[in-house]
Amino acid sequence: HSRYISMVASLLAIALSAVVATLQPLVGLALLLTLGVAAASSGVFTPGLHRNFLLLPTRGFTDRWRREILENYSLYSVTDGRGKIIEVNQGFCDISGYSREELLGRDHRLINSGYHPPEFWRAMWRTIRSGKAWRGEVCNRRKDGELYWVDATNVPLIDSSGALQGFASLRIDITDKKDLESAKVMQGDDLAAIFEAVPGVIYRCRLDGDWTMDWMSDAIERLSGYTAAEFLRDGARSFASIIHAEDRERVAIEVKRAVEAGQSYSLRYRLIHRDGSIRWVDERGVTLISAE
Repeated sequence: HSRYISMVASLLAIALSAVVATLQPLVGLALLLTLGVAAASSGVFTPGLHRNFLLLPTRGFTDRWRREILENYSLYSVTDGRGKIIEVNQGFCDISGYSREELLGRDHRLINSGYHPPEFWRAMWRTIRSGKAWRGEVCNRRKDGELYWVDATNVPLIDSSGALQGFASLRIDITDKKDLESAKVMQGDDLAAIFEAVPGVIYRCRLDGDWTMDWMSDAIERLSGYTAAEFLRDGARSFASIIHAEDRERVAIEVKRAVEAGQSYSLRYRLIHRDGSIRWVDERGVTLISAE
């Protein structure tokens, strides 16, 4: 079952990567074409002089297709030179909770969550004013107070004289991704707290000759004098090396017997501390069989 689940997860990841790889160029192209045509016709900037937009031929694309991609697969806005919003799509309205009328004429501070320090925004403006595109993950606040995250790319609009006339921003909603990252961090913190509260050592190792550790709690340092990092995969020391020589074979045989029977085991043996002293330990373990 584990192998089957792993295969499904891999296939889904490949499929999603293919979709993103397909959609992102289309979304980007649609944005370039739409803004490029609009700006060129209004005299904001001249194709060929703008350093960040590659204005490609519109052959094969219709206005309806461009609008369809922009409206359904992205969140975008355009500002003037003062940073005032002059264009937004419905996706931006939906995620922010503000209507088009509430957004037009305002700047993006309207949705500022206060999450990022001032230097974060100063760095963004320095990049844009230097004529370069800026990309980053931004936490914004909806009208109802709820936070959301976007992967934003802000591109300066520069006229033929080199003056900044505004910027265009293309965003993708990554709130679910950030929520998942936060959940993993919280789970990791919870596990770390549990490990610290347990008086003994918790570890998971591979059933090889060295007992190669995949992970190990920090309590091992109190017991053996060695840090957990010294035992982890590719570490400087194997766990088997600190089991007393007279106990090592017996421990290996009993663990092997339990593994073959699919049972838990209970052992008592000696460890050699870093300072050379001997420590008796009781160990209880269970076997985890992987599909590999």
